[in-house]
Amino acid sequence: MDEHDQRDDPKPGPEEADALLDHDEETAEFSARASSAAGSGPERAGRAASAEELMERALRLCEELVRFFPLQQTPQIRAHHDQETIYLAIEGDGSGLLIGKKGQTLDALQYLLNRMVNRNLDNPLRVELDTENYRSRRRSQLTALARKAADEVRASGQPMALEPMSPTERRIVHLALHGMPDVVTESEGIPPERYVVVRIRLDADRDDSGED
Repeated sequence: MDEHDQRDDPKPGPEEADALLDHDEETAEFSARASSAAGSGPERAGRAASAEELMERALRLCEELVRFFPLQQTPQIRAHHDQETIYLAIEGDGSGLLIGKKGQTLDALQYLLNRMVNRNLDNPLRVELDTENYRSRRRSQLTALARKAADEVRASGQPMALEPMSPTERRIVHLALHGMPDVVTESEGIPPERYVVVRIRLDADRDDSGED
């Protein structure tokens, strides 16, 4: 994958996050209020926190953030963690509202949670937010899309540009085709319209697909 995707994944950079948060009027209003909460409070020296403490913080902040949305009922939020990641899953009627177009609202929420949970910490953990199993379903869709594009590129010999995607989604495409002997992937364009191009591998290409 390219340098931009390696730097920004697994969460969007500031420019892409702003674009995600300004996707529509409701999300823009949410952005103004939640971003203020994310940046509030005095700066403190970095400190360490246990994974359990960070998970409890992530759970509490997620509960506060979802209150900005007009859900039919208060959702349930399940949480667990491993050594590197805190996983939050929102369950409840109407929780699909939190996904947004192409997952943009969910990505924006995840970005804010990462900022808020890991503020001023020496040992940050990545926060991964999901609802209605969207992440898994979208990963499967993008993997299938990448493989179909690779087949078409092999057949035509011509490069194919995919639709604009977030850094996380571009990474999924890069990984789906990583190591294939005959095709490579590259990211092109400027956020938030950055997209993946699939093309035939040339002799001059390096071994790692998607890196440029």
